[in-house]
Amino acid sequence: MEDRGATFFELSVAFLMGAVIGAGVALMFAPAPGQETRRRLAEVGGKAIETGKKIVEEGKGKVAQVAETAKTKLKKKQKESA
Repeated sequence: MEDRGATFFELSVAFLMGAVIGAGVALMFAPAPGQETRRRLAEVGGKAIETGKKIVEEGKGKVAQVAETAKTKLKKKQKESA
């Protein structure tokens, strides 16, 4: 099997997860009242969710493109072999 490395989608998800975890840890250790820390965590979490949704939508689009390309190539091969 060929090792092609990580895809853009996989790298984006890994980066997003790292950013969320890092931001959460930073907020937990920052000197602030509990209510302020919870508010910040909610903001970071909300932004992470929105970013995650964008990444998923991009991934869906790329999967659709790959599927359409594969479908077109398959039809072409079928016509050539007929």
